[in-house]
Amino acid sequence: MKAMSGGRAVLAATLAASYGIYGPSYELCEREPRPGAEELARNEKYQLRQWDLEREGSLRHVLARLNRIRRAHPALQDNRSLLFHPTDNDLVLCYSKRAGDDIVIVVVNLDPHHVHRAWITLDLARLGLPDDET
Repeated sequence: MKAMSGGRAVLAATLAASYGIYGPSYELCEREPRPGAEELARNEKYQLRQWDLEREGSLRHVLARLNRIRRAHPALQDNRSLLFHPTDNDLVLCYSKRAGDDIVIVVVNLDPHHVHRAWITLDLARLGLPDDET
């Protein structure tokens, strides 16, 4: 579950100009649904919870790193430059964002259980990069 939640967090943090998560239940990968409802069985609407934020499997380090990356890159705070780049593997998604000289290229494996590889074709002209440089 951690890999899937981590991948979703990367997608949310890098695709959207702004994003947020519902704190500890997402961070700790809680997933037990309440029968007959689309919400967690032990959500905070019905009880006061104590969270073990140091619990193994927590996404807190991933989320902290994503937040540092977002603060460092203005391109991630804007959606006007979002550009998807073709890959030869449907389970690998590649996109970029640009704000002035700040260019971020994101490659995400959409399969949380297996490693995937892909050839990616970057549109260098749209990224503002010459096609004859490495």
